[in-house]
Amino acid sequence: KGPLLSIVIPVYNEERILYGAVEQLTAKLDRFDFEYEIILTENGSNDRTVQRISLSPTFGLGFSTMILAPSA
Repeated sequence: KGPLLSIVIPVYNEERILYGAVEQLTAKLDRFDFEYEIILTENGSNDRTVQRISLSPTFGLGFSTMILAPSA
């Protein structure tokens, strides 16, 4: 059985605010008694957004990341 709620967050050059935003969102969602997933989609950031997502122990189970190839 999958999550009841899927939240898709597009991120582009968000390395400075990403952790805080996701932490605030999960704090709010954890108040409710249902399963959810947060999907971060990244499309060609030129800062360290991708590295911060992939190396973070915070983004584990319950988090998904989709990294799209830059458009040609």
